[in-house]
Amino acid sequence: MTNLVWFRNDLRINDNTSLNKAAQGERVIAVYFFDPRQFVIGDFGFRKTEKFRARFLIETVAELKANLEKLNITLLVFQKSQNSYFQNWSRSIKSNLFFHKKNGRGMRILCV
Repeated sequence: MTNLVWFRNDLRINDNTSLNKAAQGERVIAVYFFDPRQFVIGDFGFRKTEKFRARFLIETVAELKANLEKLNITLLVFQKSQNSYFQNWSRSIKSNLFFHKKNGRGMRILCV
């Protein structure tokens, strides 16, 4: 069985409960989304993610990808909103478990 891990804000692999739990399966695929909504100009005239934060995210995601490759885990990176992708992926890769850390309050496992 293939498990999906969705990296959102916590981009570490050390002490990552979601990643450790997912790694107990036969195969792990990790995903990260650069959501376009994070880069639009908000109500106050500023982007939520400006160029310095964007550069930091790009560098951090690149480092995450390299670290995951050492563990033989593929990181898929998208520049789209995550809406509706997980259900389609879970069908195509025959996965029924999906792991992500919910706002720093512990792991959430969704049966898809």
